[in-house]
Amino acid sequence: MFPIFLAMVFSCDEAAPETPGTDVPEIPGEELPEINGEWMLVSFGESEPGDINVYVSFDNGTFELYQNLGSGKYYLYTGNYTLDNTVLRGQYRDGTSWGSDYDVDVESDSLVLTARNGSGEVSVYTRKDIPEEVTGSATMKSSMKEAPTPFL
Repeated sequence: MFPIFLAMVFSCDEAAPETPGTDVPEIPGEELPEINGEWMLVSFGESEPGDINVYVSFDNGTFELYQNLGSGKYYLYTGNYTLDNTVLRGQYRDGTSWGSDYDVDVESDSLVLTARNGSGEVSVYTRKDIPEEVTGSATMKSSMKEAPTPFL
């Protein structure tokens, strides 16, 4: 099951059709979750990340995603995101959309992203500064075709 999950998580649809019933409801007066900051993946699905290391930084509409999928090498992906009520959507710098939109829940130092692509997969992040050895060693990718498929 774990390899199947990884294949689902790491797949990127250019423009995945919306799943019926996933329209973002308007919630007047509801405060947006505070996702700005740096986060480290601590679990996805029912698994711990093992030798997969993922860090993400959200900063007022832009993001940086650092990932090492067991290769010993970090890749950096950048782009933009929007947070509509509690739904997070993003697009990489080359225009490719994330593999899914996500329902967002933030409590204290925990960020929970639940995929809206029908898989229902849950990724849990903890608030943590991205280590300098990660940011200093990451290889930036300008195209999704040049590196492993990004985690988001």
